Parts: sequence; C-alpha cells; structure tokens
Amino acid sequence: ANRSSNNLWVVGNEGFELVLQLGSDDLLRISGIISRTGTEQDWTPSSPPPFGPVLVIEGERSELSFEGVDIGGDGCDLIVTYRSPVGLQVSHVIRPSSRTAAFRTWTTLTNDSNHDVERISRFDALNLGMGVTKAEPLATYLTGWLDGPRIDAPGRPPASFAYSSWISPLLYGEDTQTTAPDLPGGWHASNLRLVEGERLSLLPLRSGKRSTFDNFPWVCVRDPLRQAGLFAGFEWSGMWKMDIEHHDADHEVSLFACTDGNVHTLSAGASITSPPAFVGFFSGEWDDA
Repeated sequence: ANRSSNNLWVVGNEGFELVLQLGSDDLLRISGIISRTGTEQDWTPSSPPPFGPVLVIEGERSELSFEGVDIGGDGCDLIVTYRSPVGLQVSHVIRPSSRTAAFRTWTTLTNDSNHDVERISRFDALNLGMGVTKAEPLATYLTGWLDGPRIDAPGRPPASFAYSSWISPLLYGEDTQTTAPDLPGGWHASNLRLVEGERLSLLPLRSGKRSTFDNFPWVCVRDPLRQAGLFAGFEWSGMWKMDIEHHDADHEVSLFACTDGNVHTLSAGASITSPPAFVGFFSGEWDDA
C-alpha cells in the first residue's frame, strides 16, 4: 500500500492493483482496478460512486464523511476512515493476498461518543463496483434451495433439489424432502448444488436460517468478451446477505456483503468488527476462478 503526491492511494500485489483517489468534492472514489492474472484487464467502473461501506442505524442509511487513509499491517493494508453523524468512527480495511490476485476487506465501528449508539443493523464488509464490457456477464454460485420457486431468478423453472439432514425438517417442517440427487459432473454434495454460467441481472444471495442453508456465500462473475472475471465471498458462519447486480447501461457490476438479521448496540468506547469478505480476479474459464 502506498500514497502518491496527488491524493492517490494504491493497494495490491503482482496480480492486481486497486487505486483510490480523493476528488475536489472531498469524496473518495475508485480511479483504477487492474488485474494481471493473464493479459492485463481494466475493471475500473466508468462512473464510480463514493467508495466505502453502507452503514444503517435505526433503519436509516447514515451519511459518512471521509476522514483519511492510513497504511497499516506492515505496510500492506489500506485503512480508509470515515465519521458518522452519531459519533462512530468507521474504519474500512483492504488487505491484499500474499499469494494470489485477491484481497480481503472488513469494517470496524468504534463509538467515540459519550453515549450508546443503538440499532446498528448493517455495516458492509464489502461494497464495490467494477466495470465490465458490453457483453452480458455470467454468474456461477452455489445454492441449496428447497424444491420450489427461486427468488434469486424470478420466473425461471423451480430448482429440483432438496436438503438432506435433520435440520431441514426442524426449520421448514416435517414434510420437507430430505434426499438429494447426484449432481452433474460426477460429484455429490448433501446440501449444495452448483449453478454455472447463468445470466447475471440481480443475484441476491442469502444465508437462510442458517449460515449456508439457502446459498453459499461465494459467487464468480465472468465477462465472456474478456474471457476473465472476478470471484467474491464472505467469511461468516451466521446469517448474511450478498447482492451482485449487473447495471447494463453503465457496463458495471456492483456487489456488497454484510451480516443479516443482527441489530447491535455499541456502548461508548466500544468497537465491533465485521466478518471479512474477499474479492479476487482470474483469467480463463470457471475452473480457473
């Protein structure tokens, strides 16, 4: 991680480079996302929104003001700091992998005020937009839906798949099917199936009542024109949500990850840290991701 002379901060490794820039409006934005997993690919969004996590307090999105960028983690981490109107310091950390074209990211809230901050229901570990080509991107992910309509793909055929364990009758009723078919490709999983290469519009991945009961917190997005893509995940064994959306008019893909179903009260002087998420880049086919 390093800073240049004109309010540019760079974090990355041999496989990728993420560049943040502070504009004249005092808002931090992405000004470069470059991957070097094969041929060099530019994933920079054409109209990047202000960079940073979403914070929701008492059901309302909190407007964050940018405070600064520090370099930590033995010179590897980029730590972006914001301030919320109710006295929370919001620290968003980006840590590059030492082995592959990927980085981890998480958010810490610290209550610097002299009063409790109640009903904190969302603070993103990951909130990012990336540019894609005019080609329609495809998505691969893991799902474990019960037989029936799929809310991740409205209007498409029901998924013929059922959970297998004692958990499904406990959570969803005694009439729940508990057998799973063999999956294509010669492998079998008791409670997950692979959906490969599906057209990406809006993909809302959700944990369900347990951490990986409805979906697995991992997605891969491939740009067929570039023959390259990105993968992302959330490292959390609890309720969570991830949204991955293709914005066709802007040629962009946005994604976020955060815990779900949790409401926190942060006492004066206390801190809380989100589970980490990760993003990585690949060139080639799905197996390369």
